[in-house]
Amino acid sequence: MLNYDKNIIYDKNLKLVINGTINLMSKSAFVNGDIPFLDFDKVLANSIKTNSINRFVPSSFTAARTERYLIYKENILNALSNLFNNETKKEDIIIIGFNINYRIKEIFEKSDFNISYKYSSHRFLKDILFVLNKKDLPRIYKKDLNKDEVKKHKLNDISDELKLYSSVLELNKHSELKLDWINAGYEEDLNNEPKIQVALLFTWLLLWRKDRRIVQIKISDPSLEQGIESDFKKISPF
Repeated sequence: MLNYDKNIIYDKNLKLVINGTINLMSKSAFVNGDIPFLDFDKVLANSIKTNSINRFVPSSFTAARTERYLIYKENILNALSNLFNNETKKEDIIIIGFNINYRIKEIFEKSDFNISYKYSSHRFLKDILFVLNKKDLPRIYKKDLNKDEVKKHKLNDISDELKLYSSVLELNKHSELKLDWINAGYEEDLNNEPKIQVALLFTWLLLWRKDRRIVQIKISDPSLEQGIESDFKKISPF
């Protein structure tokens, strides 16, 4: 992903919002013999990465595609070769593979293609390639958080570049926030033991160029009967 460029014309129909999160943790996890729990931020960040970033960002590639093909694994190298000719600037093209299994990776290892392998927690994204010009990669616009939200959750600005905010609050000392959790159905949980509200908040917009070419290739095995193979000879080069 690339940084936001105001000079680009973006597709208004493709706008993905990625947010941070607020969660509850047991107070005992933070104070145990007066030793604070130092890994709470990693736990929260990993949760955001798994449930939001690794799920929704790869899915946005599917929404942004302009072409799609089903290619049997035996023909995948021929299909990719059709995307390149003598006029193609290979250094400008990127091939991203989501959840590629090891048998297909073995095929690519014997070729000259440089595949950028990525993981997605989206269960439907498996053995899928996206081929695009690097300039067509999605852009991230980092928004400022609402001032009322910053005030309410006592947020601290921990990264001005990323527009990233965080706070750790004991709910028994913040009745308004505790009431919000009670109204959300957490009253029994709150009554069982004291809770800490941990927040790692941001609002990022994932934007795609309006004028783009993104080729999606689903790699299949003929024995799996996932559909009729596309005629890869008709794929035009970049």
